[in-house]
Amino acid sequence: TEGDPFKPLHRAWALEVSLNGVSMLMEHELPTTMKVAVNLEPLVGRPCVIPVRIVYCSQLLSSTFRIGGAFLFEDDQPDLRLTL
Repeated sequence: TEGDPFKPLHRAWALEVSLNGVSMLMEHELPTTMKVAVNLEPLVGRPCVIPVRIVYCSQLLSSTFRIGGAFLFEDDQPDLRLTL
């Protein structure tokens, strides 16, 4: 939406979401240790952009990758934690 500080770069489909991270399917490879922001608004029903560090990327098909990301919560921002 207008005024958002983030611009989407790639579309991903969430496979699993836990308190520690998220696994996704993407059409693009992402390098491990890369830091990205994941928009979980469709899941939680309110604005929710969480920083994530990519921990694995496995190619499944020629243009399909399974990617795992660990949430990067800051200790001084407990309001960012998800309640699932």
